Amino acid sequence: MENIAQFLKQTKLFQELTLEVIHKYIVPKGTVTDYPKGDCLIWAHQKVDSFKILIHGKVNILYYYADGSCSLAATELPSQVLALDLVATKTG
Repeated sequence: MENIAQFLKQTKLFQELTLEVIHKYIVPKGTVTDYPKGDCLIWAHQKVDSFKILIHGKVNILYYYADGSCSLAATELPSQVLALDLVATKTG
């Protein structure tokens, strides 16, 4: 778990915290999950109450349209925080 704490320290979200704080309070609340290539992490209109930090690989953010087409909005690389904007957005 020390490697995870070191990795999290490099992210913008946790860079101001000490390794001790990250290791003691942040790491125990997280889980490490592997997703198969091509898997969808978050669907449109899905309720999201957590966020993910990409440790390795890449994530493509796609927009799907009513006509069935899609477009690539962004590609996220390791140390990027995914879905934080969704977690922090107040919805009705």
